[in-house]
Amino acid sequence: MRLDGYEEQIKDISLELTRYLVQHGANLEVAEDVVQNIFVKVLEMDLILPPTEIRPYMYQMAKRQYIDYYRRQQRFQVILEKYLQPATNQANDTLQVDPQEKKMVKALKHLPDKDRQLFCSKVHRATVIRGNC
Repeated sequence: MRLDGYEEQIKDISLELTRYLVQHGANLEVAEDVVQNIFVKVLEMDLILPPTEIRPYMYQMAKRQYIDYYRRQQRFQVILEKYLQPATNQANDTLQVDPQEKKMVKALKHLPDKDRQLFCSKVHRATVIRGNC
């Protein structure tokens, strides 16, 4: 079975999705990553959706994946603010900490200073870019 036309249709919808996510505040790189994941998932599906159903399906997937990405970034930001900011380092003893957060802090403490600073700057950069949109 040839899927060239189907793949082209998915590709066109993927370009629309990228523009849609960017217009709604996503960073271009993040939008492209989300759309690429959706593109691969749709092509790997056993079932071929009709043209009237593929577009809404892909838009729904794009919204959900971007929301998941956004929530994950918020979680990272909370962890950074709690454990890696100088002002909050003194208050760590009085905070009740989730076991997953303890593992994250332990892992971050084992990183060399250079890697920890790189991680912090990447998360901070992503937050600043997201905040400006």
